[in-house]
Amino acid sequence: MEKKVVLSFSPELTFRSFMNDIIRDYNININIIKADIEIAKGGRLLVTLGGEEDEIAAAEKFLTDNGVVINPMGSTIKLDRDRCIACGACTSACPSGALTIGAPDWTLNFNPDKCIICKLCVKSCPMKLFSVEFAE
Repeated sequence: MEKKVVLSFSPELTFRSFMNDIIRDYNININIIKADIEIAKGGRLLVTLGGEEDEIAAAEKFLTDNGVVINPMGSTIKLDRDRCIACGACTSACPSGALTIGAPDWTLNFNPDKCIICKLCVKSCPMKLFSVEFAE
């Protein structure tokens, strides 16, 4: 199982090694997708937690018990496929490989599971076909 979440740290928590703890103690695979943390200032991590469902739940409990705020990823990227002309401008801007184009059909492929919500596709699309939708 994989789960994308945003971990928010208070300034006091930036000195703790939470990622090491959940890897070691809960057998969790972590992919840090985006990080904005400064020691003694706090911050946020967008991560994918991988492992068995019960191990992920135990790791999340450990984090919340220690003051880390966990939120599901708060937004998604939407593409208006009906108007897309597959120019490829967005694929060259996508650092995660969520957007690809290639033979044999040369159509744009979007894999939302790889998307890190960097919003570079929104900026790079000449037809303005990408939008950011926020979760409830």
